[in-house]
Amino acid sequence: RDGVLRTKQLLRTSGLKASVIYGGLSPEVRRAETEKFRLGETDVVIATDAIGMGLNLPIRRIIFLETQKYNGEEVVDLSHSQFLQIAGRAGRYALSNGVVTGETGLAAVIGQGDLPYLQRALSKDMDSLPLSSLVAEPLMLHINVLSEELKTDDLVDILDAFTYRSSDDSIRRYISPSLSEAAACLEDYLLELREEDALEYPMTLHQKFFLSRLPLRLNEDSHYEFFRSLIRSFAIRGTHLRPEEAFQHLDHVERVDLKACELERGLVTAYLHLSLTEEERAHTISHRLELDNRSEALLSQGKGAKESDKIAWPTICERCHRSMGKPANFKLCRPCFAETRRKDRSQND
Repeated sequence: RDGVLRTKQLLRTSGLKASVIYGGLSPEVRRAETEKFRLGETDVVIATDAIGMGLNLPIRRIIFLETQKYNGEEVVDLSHSQFLQIAGRAGRYALSNGVVTGETGLAAVIGQGDLPYLQRALSKDMDSLPLSSLVAEPLMLHINVLSEELKTDDLVDILDAFTYRSSDDSIRRYISPSLSEAAACLEDYLLELREEDALEYPMTLHQKFFLSRLPLRLNEDSHYEFFRSLIRSFAIRGTHLRPEEAFQHLDHVERVDLKACELERGLVTAYLHLSLTEEERAHTISHRLELDNRSEALLSQGKGAKESDKIAWPTICERCHRSMGKPANFKLCRPCFAETRRKDRSQND
């Protein structure tokens, strides 16, 4: 996200207008950004790997500013399928306005060391997926069956059982980190309320599972507090928050940057999952539209990149010649630096 916005500012200084696409943007804002490019109002599209997910645009050329990504734990190379999905956006120009132009799409990199990775990915067909790669996520049916078998309504215990009990070893049972985190947060808070003797309405297993699957980022304070307020409302009143309660703390938020808008929209979207009445839905949808308009305005104004960000092209590692993905003050990428340190230690030993 930061790299996308930083690159947009960099191109802006060269007189190029850019549309941006990344996962944190709402579908509505993403559509507005892609439409600008489609209509010729912008010259280029700057995107994360989100561009590889079903976007068909009249793109002549894809340039990889980096061929690695952070997967939540470490920086890894793009997979074969990710290379193909992203590079495959190029050449859609041949179908612009329904007319086949005969032009071939091009894919390029900015770091010479990244070129072999791209060439290898484009030189072979997509591998067929092995059966062992199939993933099964829990449904409410699984939750109910395991609850009866284990004689518990503790969602954390049930999810653990789902992961480790499999009738078919070829299919991997999977619990997303966000679901595990939400379930643990929920059960811990219910325990707090029980100890405070504030648990008036014990939550049903369906309510627990539903709340734990809300699209919230619990590592963000605003989302974490919102989640706890929902749990408290269900536990004390037996129902969810009213709109004025859910959004009262947002009335004073200054939406001065994209991250603030994205976080607030996440809360509004989560509440929309809970909305039962037309009044609640109308209030929520109106709020979300306001945030989308604000996000689009900030993007149009070229705002969003961190003030501390260095507006420059990504640094190329002097050793492996791969792009570091962002401008850096050091000459070696992290893997090369680590390898150099290991060699230095072995020589000293």
